[in-house]
Amino acid sequence: MHEAENDKMKWMDTIAGLIMPAFRFGVHDSKEAEKLAQAGVAGFCLYGGTAREVWSLTNRLRQIAGRGLLFASDFENGAGSQIKDAVELPSNMAVGMGSEGAIERRSDRAKERGLSGEAGRCREGAATNAYLKGWVTGRQARFLGINWVFAPVADLYVRPDNPIVSIRSFGADPEKVAKLAGEFLRGLNEEGIAGCLKHFPGHGDTAVDSHLELAKIERSLKTLMAEDLVPYKRITPTLSLPHRGGGLGGGVMTAHLVLKEVDLRPASLSQKWVNGILRGRLGFQGLVVTDALMMGAIQKNFSEEEALLLAMRAGNDLLLYPPDPWAAIKIVKRLSDKGMLDQKQIAQSFKRIRVFNDQRSAIYVSRFTSHVSRFTKKWQCLEKENFKISCWLASDGIEWVNKPSPLVGEGGDGGFLSEELPPTSVLPHKGGGKREEFKSFFRGFFWRGRAGVRWVIGRQWLSKPDAPPGFWIPLKLQGLRLSLRH
Repeated sequence: MHEAENDKMKWMDTIAGLIMPAFRFGVHDSKEAEKLAQAGVAGFCLYGGTAREVWSLTNRLRQIAGRGLLFASDFENGAGSQIKDAVELPSNMAVGMGSEGAIERRSDRAKERGLSGEAGRCREGAATNAYLKGWVTGRQARFLGINWVFAPVADLYVRPDNPIVSIRSFGADPEKVAKLAGEFLRGLNEEGIAGCLKHFPGHGDTAVDSHLELAKIERSLKTLMAEDLVPYKRITPTLSLPHRGGGLGGGVMTAHLVLKEVDLRPASLSQKWVNGILRGRLGFQGLVVTDALMMGAIQKNFSEEEALLLAMRAGNDLLLYPPDPWAAIKIVKRLSDKGMLDQKQIAQSFKRIRVFNDQRSAIYVSRFTSHVSRFTKKWQCLEKENFKISCWLASDGIEWVNKPSPLVGEGGDGGFLSEELPPTSVLPHKGGGKREEFKSFFRGFFWRGRAGVRWVIGRQWLSKPDAPPGFWIPLKLQGLRLSLRH
C-alpha cells in the first residue's frame, strides 16, 4: 500500500511537472504559489514586481519545493520589460539598426569596463548589439533568480499593420533575424540563462493579436518555410544541446496561429506543426512550450480540457499559463487515466523538462541570500552598469531622417505609424545651435491590438559647427534623461 501511494504521488508530480503557472505580482497569492511548488509544477512565469520581490520569491519557492524550478519571464527588452526598478534595453528593431561605426567605440568601452570573454569581443554592428542585449539580459535574470528568458522574438517584420510584432522584430530579412536571434541567445547563455525562440511558426504575417483572437497566417507554407522558419532552421540544430558544449541553451515556444494549408487548428495545438514540422522536418528534439493558454485565441475557441488535450497530443512538453493550474493538473491526470494521452510521449516530455531544469539549476547560484540589503546594493550597482550599456545600444538605434536605412527610406517613413512626443520630452544640449531630426526605435506600443511603431522624434543641437553632435533622449520608463552621441 505504501509503495502504491508513493507511485501515485510520483505520477502526480509528473503530471504537475508538465504545467508552468503564471505568477503576477499584485494579483496572485504567494501562498498559493508555494502550494503549487510543493505539488510539483515545473516552475513559474513571472510578471511585474520589483527586483527585490522577484529575488525573494524565486529563492523562497526553491527552498519550499526542495528542488530546481524553472523561473521564466518575458525579458524581451531586458528585465525592464517586466521589473519596475530594472533597466530596459532598446527594442530588437533598434538593435537591428546597429551601425558598424559602433564597433570601435564599444570595443574601447568594453576594455575600459574590464569586460572579459565573449562580453568584450566585438562582432559587426547589429550582431554585436544583439549579443550585448542578450548578455545584459542574462546578467539581470541571473541576479533575480530567473533562469529562463522567453526571448528572443524570431518573427519577421512583414507588415506595418501587424498589431503584435512591430518593433519586437529584428527586421524583415530572415537571415539577419536568424543571426541576431542567435547572438542574443549566445549573450544569454554566457550568463547561464536559457532562451526561447518565439513565436513558432511565425507571427509576422498576421493582422490579429493572438492575445485577443485566433490569428491567421496570411501566406503559404512554401513562403513560410523559405522565410519565417529560417531562424528556426539555422538555430534549432544546436538549440537542444547543452550550451556549454558548444550549442545554444534554450527552447521553442509554439504560437496560437492558424495556417489552413497545414491545419485548421492553431500551431500550438497541432500535431502537424509540432511533431510534424518542428520535430520532424526541422529535427528539433529540445524543449517545446506553448504560448500562454489563457490567451484569447485559446479561451474563445477551445474548452480548457480540449486545449490541454490537443496541446499534449501535439507534442508540446510544457503547458504555459493555464487559467487555473490546479484544474489543469486534474484534467491532464484524468485524460491520462482514460488512456487519451500517449504515456510514452508524457514520459519523454517529462524527461526533457527534467534535463532542461537540471541544467538550469546546476548553473543558477543564489549569490546574495545572506541579507536582502546586500542584494539591493549589488542590484543597484549592476543596473548602473547595465544602464550605461543600454545607452550604448540606444545610441546605435538612432535613425537619422536624412539618411536611408533598411527600415526608413529617404524621404519616407516606410509605412510606420509615427507619433511625435511633446516638445518638452526632448531637451536640447546646452548652447543651442543647429538642429537635425532623428528617430529612435527604443520602444513602442505593440501590445493588445495596437498596430504600428512609435518612435521618438527629436532634435539634435550642436553648440558650434565643429563640435561633436550630442542630444538628449528621455527614457520615460526609467524616469531618466539619457545623453547620447551620434
